[in-house]
Amino acid sequence: MRRRLNIVFNLARGTDKEGAMKEIASGVKLQGFHVWILICSALLASIGLNTNSVAVIIGAMLISPLMSPILGIGLSMGIHDKELFFQSMRNFLVAILLSLGTSILFFLATPLKESTSELLSRTYPTLLDVLIAFVGGVAGIVAISRRDKTNAIPGVAIATALMPPLCTAGYGLATMKLNIFFGAFYLFVLNAIFISLATFFIVKYLKFPVKIYMNKPREKLYSRWSALLLLVAIVPSGYFLYKVYNRQAVKNQIQAHIINKLENEGREIIKWNLLQRDKDVDIKIYYSGKVLSPKDVDSMQNFLLSHKMGKYILKPFRMNITRDEVNELSAEVANDIFAQMVEQNARNIHVVDTLNVYKEVSLIIPGLDSPYIINTLAVDSLTRFSYATRVPLSPKLDSLLNKYLLQRLYLDTIITIPRIIKK
Repeated sequence: MRRRLNIVFNLARGTDKEGAMKEIASGVKLQGFHVWILICSALLASIGLNTNSVAVIIGAMLISPLMSPILGIGLSMGIHDKELFFQSMRNFLVAILLSLGTSILFFLATPLKESTSELLSRTYPTLLDVLIAFVGGVAGIVAISRRDKTNAIPGVAIATALMPPLCTAGYGLATMKLNIFFGAFYLFVLNAIFISLATFFIVKYLKFPVKIYMNKPREKLYSRWSALLLLVAIVPSGYFLYKVYNRQAVKNQIQAHIINKLENEGREIIKWNLLQRDKDVDIKIYYSGKVLSPKDVDSMQNFLLSHKMGKYILKPFRMNITRDEVNELSAEVANDIFAQMVEQNARNIHVVDTLNVYKEVSLIIPGLDSPYIINTLAVDSLTRFSYATRVPLSPKLDSLLNKYLLQRLYLDTIITIPRIIKK
């Protein structure tokens, strides 16, 4: 059984080490047609990100030559090849500059400046991104090292997704949205590091021939330099991975104990995210449905405090729009709506689902028509409830309506504006 498993999972069988080294070394070169392919890839990725076209983005990833210098860095560290390392690193940096430059020029020229969902999805790494980069790196070097070539390389190029986050970083620079630039470039660098590390480990596992130098002291020096470079790559990537893991763990807790609780109570969560603010982190939750009372918010905030998450501050914003309706809007319009909600919350203006309030009021006071809730920003910042009726409400019903609205909307003061419909 053990022998059978060894035959099935034997990675060394069918390896062409010399061929793999030559293929990677030749792909590292960034000149002539390689430069044009790189520019075309960056341009295609930018167009796809700008128009939300997944097909175009995939095409850009397929033709991108960015993978070659990253594999070259991992290979050179594994076989102690100083010349290959410096060549790979130099061409990798040039490729970054060319790709960024191309994407910046495109996003400066295009009239479409909005942050599409494809752009926003590449602004921060997750644990899944790190895992994909590492596994993709393993698959890449394994496929290249085969004597019988496979069709895995195109799939690796799509999975590792190097060009889209780099072009997203270019979008961030072109539009001066530095949070997008840093987040996307962080994702790109983390992907590149873990692809290189995966290449290094597989090269060592398969025992690729280490470069032999005639000068033994120099050979030892290069060996030490390779070990140092590996350490320099592993320590920051370990720190980055730790940060990504912590952020994901926090998001999982928030999802399990706050977001799921709100959904179980019948509210629809349209969108939520974490926003760093000085030493605190805002948990911005955009939802529709039943209004969250101050008591509800305090209860959830106390949960965060009891779980050593005191720096996370709950910021719920209620919206008169569903998740499906948000998805139908452009990212720019949706962001504008979210921004308006934040402003209204800052001014203590309650955004209310007029239809739900009308249905509830109709059960208490039949005969109302055309309800409308007005939140005034200027003058006195009071909330007004406008309605129409054929018969004036009695003082008792008017008082009941006022009391209900104050309790339903969590307000101290409200003005009701009746309008009599002529028969």
